[in-house]
Order: sequence, then structure tokens, then C-alpha cells
Amino acid sequence: SEKKSKNFSSDDTSPIANLTDLTDGLIYISETDADIIPFDLGEASGPSAEILAKAAGIDPTLSIEKPDTYQFFQRLMTPRDGYSAERLRACQRYEALYKALNDEVRDLTVFKFGDIRVEIFIAGIDRNGHLIGVRTRAVET
Repeated sequence: SEKKSKNFSSDDTSPIANLTDLTDGLIYISETDADIIPFDLGEASGPSAEILAKAAGIDPTLSIEKPDTYQFFQRLMTPRDGYSAERLRACQRYEALYKALNDEVRDLTVFKFGDIRVEIFIAGIDRNGHLIGVRTRAVET
């Protein structure tokens, strides 16, 4: 049920349609593997932890970390010795996702809610004034 984007637009040129294409089958790897799910939360003045937490039903008292966006993606985009062909393709796909997010949105921000079971959102404001991005989850011990 979480696979569908909120307010999904069928307009192929829309930023959310582009993110949907770029994230199809892409997995975020931590101590658990999780899908990367695009979202469009409608009009907003800027990315905020409050809006994201409310929309996702996340406990607003959880700790919130906002790591540097490039550093967050750098780990995902950088190939390492011994990576399988599949992992190398994933690095290229993360690079394409990072570029698309940078091209499509302003105020791009990473939000990490929680300490061990972490909800991750990468969000910004698109050309239509919508709060869009991708979300995933991680287990970090």
C-alpha cells in the first residue's frame, strides 16, 4: 500500500513521475533493505520536519538529524572494490536520483527521524511549489 505516490500525477514530465521512474526497484541498503518511495505532499513553503512527520504518521518527539545531502548520497553513489554488477548499477542509479533531485527541487534536505529504526526523507520544493522527494527506512545500530 505504501508503493503508490501520494497525489500521483500521470503527467510524464512532472517531477514526481521522473522520481517514480528513477526509484523503481531501487533499494536502500542498511541492516535491512527498504524500497525508495517517491512522494508529493502538495503545496508547501519549504521542506520541514513537522510537515513530513505529520504526513507520514511519525512520532514528532523522535530525534531528527539533517545530514549534508551530498554526503548522504556520496556513500550511495561511490562504487567500492568487490561490488557486484548489480551494486555498481545501483551506484549509477543513485547518482541519477541525486542529480534529478538537485535539478527538480530547491532547498533539498535530508531528514532522518529516529535512532535505530530510522525513517529517511529527502525532500524539497519543486517548480509547482509542491513538497516532493523520496522516502525510505533504515536500521542503524
